[in-house]
Amino acid sequence: AATFTTPANTFSRTGYTFAGWSDGTNTYAVGATYPRTGSISGNVTLTATWLGSVSSTALATDNWAWAAQADLGNRNWHGLASSSDGSRLYAGSESCGNSACNLGVVDAGGIWVSSDYGVTWTESASTSGRKWFSIATNSNGTKVAAVDRGGYIWTSVDSGSTWTARTAAGSREWDSIASSSDGDNLVAVAPAGFIFTSIDSGENWINKTPSGVTGFTGVASSNDGSRLAVTTWSSGLYTSSDYGSTWTLRTLPVPNPNDQTNLQMVSMSGDGRRLVTGSRATSGNGGIIFTSSDFGVTWTSSAPMGFDYIGFVSSGDGSRVAASIFGQAAVSTSSDYGVTWSVQTTGTNGVIPIATNIDGSLLFVGGYGGNLWTGRLPRAQVVAIASSAVSAVVPAQTGTPQASLAFTETTNTAAVRITPMENPAPAEVTPFDLTSASIFDISVTNITGDVEICVDGGPTIRLWHFINNAWVDVTTRQTETQTCGLTRSFSPFASALPLNAQVQADAPVVTADAPVVTADAARAASESAKKAKEQKELTELLAVIPSIAGLALNLGDLTNSVLKQKCTKGKTIKYVKKGAKCPKGYRKR
Repeated sequence: AATFTTPANTFSRTGYTFAGWSDGTNTYAVGATYPRTGSISGNVTLTATWLGSVSSTALATDNWAWAAQADLGNRNWHGLASSSDGSRLYAGSESCGNSACNLGVVDAGGIWVSSDYGVTWTESASTSGRKWFSIATNSNGTKVAAVDRGGYIWTSVDSGSTWTARTAAGSREWDSIASSSDGDNLVAVAPAGFIFTSIDSGENWINKTPSGVTGFTGVASSNDGSRLAVTTWSSGLYTSSDYGSTWTLRTLPVPNPNDQTNLQMVSMSGDGRRLVTGSRATSGNGGIIFTSSDFGVTWTSSAPMGFDYIGFVSSGDGSRVAASIFGQAAVSTSSDYGVTWSVQTTGTNGVIPIATNIDGSLLFVGGYGGNLWTGRLPRAQVVAIASSAVSAVVPAQTGTPQASLAFTETTNTAAVRITPMENPAPAEVTPFDLTSASIFDISVTNITGDVEICVDGGPTIRLWHFINNAWVDVTTRQTETQTCGLTRSFSPFASALPLNAQVQADAPVVTADAPVVTADAARAASESAKKAKEQKELTELLAVIPSIAGLALNLGDLTNSVLKQKCTKGKTIKYVKKGAKCPKGYRKR
């Protein structure tokens, strides 16, 4: 056959989610046509692709749970990058020679790699002695690009094991670099007035600098690399929708239009629609965060807090954003697209670099002259989903059951996050048994349309969804081990026994399988009782009929004896008018 359909997955791997079948170049979902184009020219080996899950055992609080990576010591951290699921991390520090940099520490510089969410770190070979200012990676963390300030752009295609200097873009004072989700499209900027792009993972570079603009400080890219945004120190913010071929200057709502607005970095959602940046506290327009929801056409400023904002990150859908604050032991976070912000204490001074996973539930920050820190949303269970996948499994944890999601094929890297939570409704209006309930929040990134959710349960457990401030039973099917429901929206869910399931054990079928039958049975019982009552009344009536008949006969005899003359002939009786003669042959009695 010229093509074939990829088979179903019959394997399992503890702590991992099946992401599809890989031929070494592309990943295919179950049931997909292989190859996507053309036909098979030889033997093909498909390998199962797995994505790891991450969980946190931190107590549920309103704040993030932070942990210092003290084993790496104090360094001049300046670049951070994360894979989509947050499992693979890259951290770059700036070399300062034999004396400490301004505000920093003595540091030989280098790139460190973690493959376990920042628990352990390994220094990447041949990376010391350079000023690593910025790092970017593709969605799975295998393709990495970094800029050496005062040197070249460097790339790795083996998860940071080996590095190649890309000299085509020249040796420059590189400030920032960004990558598409597949790692093919790269963009790097230098303050002297340079924007370079690559479409082949850094092998070749093209100068895409707009005429007359200098002072570039930061850059961000959409998942496909088509939409870009760059910040400048004093010339504003520019966006592009054609891979950097043309650029548009955007206007930010600043309180002092005649004063400078010093921007350091920028971040955007996966589709490029939502952007976030902020101003350094070095001018009359400093300490403000700016957000856009229309590709940078219009902007909104948050309430100025006067912080020295320097670095920015965004979740894949732009709902969760965070900003690093230079000179502070803290970062500022938002979970509502940047409308409101709260400060999270990290415990390290001089925070510059910041990175996040695709759903924004993990944060990684570095102090310039301090430690690396990892932050987690308390008790969040996160699973990243490869592009083209159609399902995901989130393992069970304390307070939440295992959940399986089935959805339309994703076009970008996606994610599912499940977090246990308290009941959002008063107990008196909750329609399920709280003693048996698991209540949890499900949020997704880059997943749309109908989604079937199946949780560990069984034929007596129902799936509930909190919609419009009320719990709604969304159960569509049940098996011996699972309960499933269909949804298009995501908010709190619960798996639990319904309150009407608390009935006598000798009638489980009526209660669990058919609540409508239960109502019908009640009506039938009522009709039966009514008929029984009518039958009893009829029986009692029939019992007294002979007495009534006897009474009638007696009344008839009494009437005749009073008003008429009785005449007899043998056993025959006739009555005649009082005083009249009896018929012939009859005698008066």
